[in-house]
Amino acid sequence: MIEFKDITIEDREILNPYLLKNPYGNCDFSFTNIFIWRRTYQTKYAIVDGFLVLLSRGQNFLMPLGEGDLKAVIGKLIDHAKEKGIPFRMVAITPQMEQELNEALKEQLVYLENRDWSDYIYLTQDLIYLKGKKYHSKRNHINKFSADYDFEFIELTKDDIPACKKMHKLWCEENYSVDDEEEMGEVFAVRQALDHFEELGLQGGAIVVDGEMVAFTLGQPVNADTFDIIIEKALSEYATAYTVINRCFAHRKCSRYTYINREEDLGLDGLRRAKLSYHPVCILDKKIAVLKEQQEREAK
Repeated sequence: MIEFKDITIEDREILNPYLLKNPYGNCDFSFTNIFIWRRTYQTKYAIVDGFLVLLSRGQNFLMPLGEGDLKAVIGKLIDHAKEKGIPFRMVAITPQMEQELNEALKEQLVYLENRDWSDYIYLTQDLIYLKGKKYHSKRNHINKFSADYDFEFIELTKDDIPACKKMHKLWCEENYSVDDEEEMGEVFAVRQALDHFEELGLQGGAIVVDGEMVAFTLGQPVNADTFDIIIEKALSEYATAYTVINRCFAHRKCSRYTYINREEDLGLDGLRRAKLSYHPVCILDKKIAVLKEQQEREAK
C-alpha cells in the first residue's frame, strides 16, 4: 500500500519540479490550488517510482507526473485501491492524458464526462487587446469604468495583503451565508492564498478607487506556456471591475505566456456565461477514468 502524505507549504519545493514540467495546462497542477484547497479536497501526495501522485478525498487519483514506466505506476495505484477496498478512479483527465493512458494501459480504462470541471483556456493576446466585434461589450465595460472612476491598477506586494483581506471580508459579506460548508471552503482557500502570498510565489494585481481596493486577482504559471488565474474578486458596486482587472492583469503580468487558464465554471450558469463571454480558444475537457471491468460490474 502506498503511503500518502498531507500537503504542507514546505512541500512546494518537492512538488513544483514535477508540477511545472507538466504538459497539460490544467489548473489542477498549480501548487497553490493544491495547497489552498487541501482542506476541502483532503489532498495528499506520494512519490512513486519517480512520479508525483496526488490523491484527493482518499479515492481520486490525478494523473501521475514524471518520467518512466507509466503503466507500472498506474498498476500500483490500482493495487492500492484494491487494498483499500475502494474503486479505482482518476479525475481531471484531459484529452492528452487520456491518449497517454490508453497507450500505456490499452483498453483497461473507460472515461466518464464531467463538463462542469472543464477548464477555460484563452489566448493571452485576446485578453490583452480585446480586438474585434466579439469583445465589443468588454471594451464598453472598460470605457465606462474609466469614465466613472479615477482608478489605478497596482501589482500586489506583501504590503497590499491587509487591503486584500479587508476587501475579501466585504466581498464575503455581500455574497456568502455563514453556514454553507462549500462557501466556507472557498473562504478558507482565499485566506490561505493571502496568508501565504509570498511563500506560494503568487503574482497579483488590484484595482484601487479613491484609495480603496475594489477588486483583486491572484495567479501563477501552471507550466511554461500557461498562466493560471486562481482567484478574482470584485465588490458588487464595481461589478465591471472584473473586466478591467482581467485585462490589466493579462497585460501587466501574463504577456510572456501563450495561454491563460481561467479554470472551471463548476456548473454555475452565471459563471459559465461569464467565462464563455471571453471566447476561450479551448474548453479543456477533464474526464473521470475508471477500470472497464469495474464499470461493467457496476452496470450489472
